[in-house]
Amino acid sequence: MNFRRVVPALLIAVTAHGAPDPTLLAVSSDPLLVSTIYVSPRRLVTGVAPDGAVGVNAEWETNPSRPWFIEEQRYGADLVQMGLASNDDTVTRQGLRILNWGFAHEGDGSFPGTGDPHHSISFFLEAASRSVLLMQEAGDERHLSELRGWKRNIRIAAGHLIQQGVFPRDRGHSMDPYTHRFFLCAAALGEAASALDDPRLRQAALELANAGLQRQWPDGTNPEKGGFDVNYQAVGAIFGLRYLLVCDDPETSNALRNMVEKALVRESAAIDSNGNVDTAGSTRLTMEAARSGKAKSMDYKLLIQALVFWSDISGEPQWRQMAANVARARNW
Repeated sequence: MNFRRVVPALLIAVTAHGAPDPTLLAVSSDPLLVSTIYVSPRRLVTGVAPDGAVGVNAEWETNPSRPWFIEEQRYGADLVQMGLASNDDTVTRQGLRILNWGFAHEGDGSFPGTGDPHHSISFFLEAASRSVLLMQEAGDERHLSELRGWKRNIRIAAGHLIQQGVFPRDRGHSMDPYTHRFFLCAAALGEAASALDDPRLRQAALELANAGLQRQWPDGTNPEKGGFDVNYQAVGAIFGLRYLLVCDDPETSNALRNMVEKALVRESAAIDSNGNVDTAGSTRLTMEAARSGKAKSMDYKLLIQALVFWSDISGEPQWRQMAANVARARNW
């Protein structure tokens, strides 16, 4: 099936507030995404080894004294998303290879040896669960069967995250300074719950989402380390949107809509009419190191996705235009 032909029709009936949300596959296959960030896999991920290891994980394979992080494998989901949207079997399979590398290092669900375990596993669980949902919605049983042992692997990873002694219920250092992590964990557990039809995970996701919603400031800032960060504002928005698409609690869904609208209004203050993003004053961007050791930089692909998703869900075209402007400023 060529999703570029069918997706616009899927979106026509679901754009008004109060109407059902589009599916994850529909918004992920939006034609603007296909024509910008899905033009090349390198816009989504680089540094992939032949066996599927990504970035520092590929380096760890050749030098085990170096750290590795399971979150680096999350980019497999982006390639699955791109492959399904673009009807490109090669890209879908590359994404599955990346995810299968992660599953091969899962152990008891704790991914023994990974750095920053809870946060890193949250990223990978979200990616793996999202990939399953995308393939389920596409009716793509052939590719889904290539994601080795996904039911067991997602179940034990999610179970590990929420078990007593692992889940940071007091939050403290690992959660409270970083609002996006609440929406990341909500998306990870909510998507896993949908893939597995697991009420325990569904409830955990709901609790995390509501804890994150309470943290938004009146001006729409979702604070990161005490202030506004233009990159993590977009990161939190896209995970909030992904959770919204699987959330079955009406009150929380409405609150998520309000959160995203306010968050993107605040984000838009840092984006000029030509699509250039002002990173000055961000609390984390350029001030912290990524897993690669390089300074953290703006993740434009997530920003564009957040704007497109919200335009498709809300029916408000100005967000799509802003996404197009950001892509044009990047020569995408």
